[in-house]
Amino acid sequence: MDSAILSKHPSVAWVSSKELSDRVDSFVYKWDILENDKLFSNNKEFFELEELLLENHRGKGIAFNGSNIEGVPILKVRNLSNYGIQFEGVDLIAKEEAKKNEKFQALKGDVLLAVTGEGSLGKVDLYLEDFPTNVDGHVCILRPKKDRLDSGYLKAFIQSYYGQVFIRKYTIGSTGQTELYSKDINKIRIFIPSSFEIQEYIGDKVRKANTLRNEAKNLREAAYKLFNKHINLEYQSSSHNGFNVRRKKPLVIKVSPDNLGDRLTANSYNLKYLAMTDLKMQKLTKFIPLGKLAEITAMVGWKNLSTKDYVHKGGIHLLRVQEIKKEYVTISKNTVMVSKEKVEEQPQIQLKKNDLVFSKDGSLGFAAVISEELNDTYKMCTSSTLARIRLLKEINPYYLNLVLNSDVIKAQISYYLSGIAQPHINQEYIKQLEIPILDEFIQEQIGEKMRMYEKASKQSLELITEAKKDVEDLIKATFDESKLIKQQ
Repeated sequence: MDSAILSKHPSVAWVSSKELSDRVDSFVYKWDILENDKLFSNNKEFFELEELLLENHRGKGIAFNGSNIEGVPILKVRNLSNYGIQFEGVDLIAKEEAKKNEKFQALKGDVLLAVTGEGSLGKVDLYLEDFPTNVDGHVCILRPKKDRLDSGYLKAFIQSYYGQVFIRKYTIGSTGQTELYSKDINKIRIFIPSSFEIQEYIGDKVRKANTLRNEAKNLREAAYKLFNKHINLEYQSSSHNGFNVRRKKPLVIKVSPDNLGDRLTANSYNLKYLAMTDLKMQKLTKFIPLGKLAEITAMVGWKNLSTKDYVHKGGIHLLRVQEIKKEYVTISKNTVMVSKEKVEEQPQIQLKKNDLVFSKDGSLGFAAVISEELNDTYKMCTSSTLARIRLLKEINPYYLNLVLNSDVIKAQISYYLSGIAQPHINQEYIKQLEIPILDEFIQEQIGEKMRMYEKASKQSLELITEAKKDVEDLIKATFDESKLIKQQ
């Protein structure tokens, strides 16, 4: 290629006139795109996707009937995650509409690519379901020729650094209105290793990740189902031990003076809170304040903490709400690290095995366990938005984790919370959160399911990351082919 990169930051390049395409905006000629183009040109192992695909077209937007009736799922950009298709809360369309639009249905083994919207465009997932699913006009269906291109390998390539650079190159439009068209997807060049076995090896990791993700989902659902069998927060009565529900939409409740607590806000008396109050009055389940089960510590603010205290290695990982939103801790490249010296000033935020963390500011009511594996791998502490829960009594930490993430606690949080722009629950109120104590055998069953849910979820994420890295290693010629032999 007749181009030269003069500077990376800022990106400055010299490009000859014969290298100019039909787009002359500067973005197309950024240094990483030019380097990518140079790497993928003039090599017999690189092919344009047009040669390798049977289908490459967008879905079609179809009016949906809502999520609570029988119908066929229609996948949108929000249903793609890079780590598995999210079917929870998916929109449904009438079966008749789906049949009329079979062209826009995903088949098992298709790769689904988000092609609209800044921040979402480029997300990619492998469709491995046996039931029919349509996709809307902001998602593209990529159907490989099975004898040339493994679909799991294609998904891993698109998600890799090199695939994402191609996507940035061919994306057009301004902020919020970005698009990637099928004609440009066809131009993306992909590395095809000499052995199809290598493609399958990488593709199998993506497929195994999907299996593990489904296993994790089933384990979590089973844990919550068992818990909800004993703790039912479905509100039934309109006259509820001193509470009288006059109307549900909008919610209007008459509260007797004897039942007024120290909270007089409208959101304090919701239906789930009333249902929990009824459970306690029935005395079928024992409830214990969290403060009697565990020591609760938190940091209101971190005096003199600034970005100069952040370190790139050798520090303590600072957990925030974004690290625990999946009901377990995820450490990523975006997790901030703080110097050891700074953390040693705050012993009440340091974490160890079987501690739990609980969000108390902003996004409330998320919790996670510090697992043995996590504790052995990382040093961690809580940010000012999380409370540390250190167990004082024998209770399964994973059972407690489910309770803290459940509607039982969310109903109580709504009673105690304060603040509008920045919702907050203080440390004293966290101590008062009441924990249902089920039979020890049931606690252990629920806790084990939640522990296995975390394990399978993390293994799934690791396999997706490994597949992506394998593709990048192939292109850099650093892929270790002996891994194929070890697998056999």
